[in-house]
Order: sequence, then structure tokens, then C-alpha cells
Amino acid sequence: MDGALCPGINNQQYWCETGHCCGETGCCTYFYELWWFWLLWTLLIIFSCCCAYRHRRSKLRIQQQQRQQEINLIAYHGACHYPGS
Repeated sequence: MDGALCPGINNQQYWCETGHCCGETGCCTYFYELWWFWLLWTLLIIFSCCCAYRHRRSKLRIQQQQRQQEINLIAYHGACHYPGS
């Protein structure tokens, strides 16, 4: 059974279906019990993963371009210094 019996005003008790006793007349919920907290947390994690993925792809693309430039430079120097027949 979920809920709690809470002490209220003039020793009259009240029932909290969800959350916990809060003051003499109300029920409160912790932020981690709310659906939108978990939705925001999930979206934040997904966004972080997407950013990390894009950063990694960008870094790998830059490294590949640098390697290709080095290969082109080596090939160019090799062609310039190739002995004539």
C-alpha cells in the first residue's frame, strides 16, 4: 500500500496518497518523484551523448584531413625529387 497517514491540525490525521507529509495539511513530493524531472534528466543525457558523438566525429575528420595532407605532401616531394630517366 502506497501513501502515508500524516498528523494534521488539532490531532486530525490526513492521508497522503503520493509523496510525504508536508506541514499540517498538505502532501509534498520530492523532485526526483516527479515525471518531468526524469524526462529532463533523460533529455540531458541524450543531448550530452549527441554532443560527444559530434565532437568525436569532428575530431576524427580533422585527423583524417591532416593525414591526407601529410600523404599528399610526401607524394608531392617524392614526385619533385624523382630522378629523370
